[in-house]
Amino acid sequence: MGARPSLVCLVRLRVIDGLIEGIRCFWAEENRRYPPKAEPWPLAVGCVPWLTSRGVVDALIELGSVCIAVDKGSSWGSRAAQRLHEQAEGVWQRRIPGLETMGSRDARGAPSLIHPRGGLPGERDLGPVRLVGWAKRPDGRSGPLLHAKLLVLCVAWTWENDGGGWDDLLTPLWVWSGSANWTEAAKGHVELGMWSKDERLAEEALRFLADVLRISEPWSQPSGVPAPEMVEAAWDDDAFVEHLAEMLEVDEDEP
Repeated sequence: MGARPSLVCLVRLRVIDGLIEGIRCFWAEENRRYPPKAEPWPLAVGCVPWLTSRGVVDALIELGSVCIAVDKGSSWGSRAAQRLHEQAEGVWQRRIPGLETMGSRDARGAPSLIHPRGGLPGERDLGPVRLVGWAKRPDGRSGPLLHAKLLVLCVAWTWENDGGGWDDLLTPLWVWSGSANWTEAAKGHVELGMWSKDERLAEEALRFLADVLRISEPWSQPSGVPAPEMVEAAWDDDAFVEHLAEMLEVDEDEP
């Protein structure tokens, strides 16, 4: 792969190097478009079955906030994935479009409740690494594999809205896709890898990754079978009606 990460790569031994190169040059190239007032920082969301590449993990740790979904049966126990989990910063869930109202189930298996005086379930850190799929099927056969290899590089930033508050924003800008797993062994394979700076493509790729994260589990809580942690939260309608009535009473008391 050449110096510019927007080129298609079909060159043996260079696909993983091109992935690492793109991650490392992203922030230097893109942070200039945002004023300091926006307090921008880089953020990466991705998925891959096998993650064993030390170089890829180093680049992701250096980048900053990351959330990578890996296949449970392929990457659980990987030293590289474990190091990414321990040393990288995670991603705040509500930063990812579509995950703001997804929460964990309670001890009885019921979804989270959204209250008028509480925050959304997405007010939490997803962690740098999440698990998807099967560790091993009860019948001993291989389960369906998370087989996509995809990475979206974004800029998280804030900006003042018309109401005088501040909105948390996320802009996907670069997307990498290819045939290569993020492994040391992939350096010896004939693989395809491609960086694109098409922002529409990056937006669609991020939507796909949000769907992957919906069926994911925390790194620290592996189970043998798929056990998606997230479920759409329920709105506590009674609590909102009561809260609205209290607000109306206050308004009526105002001179």
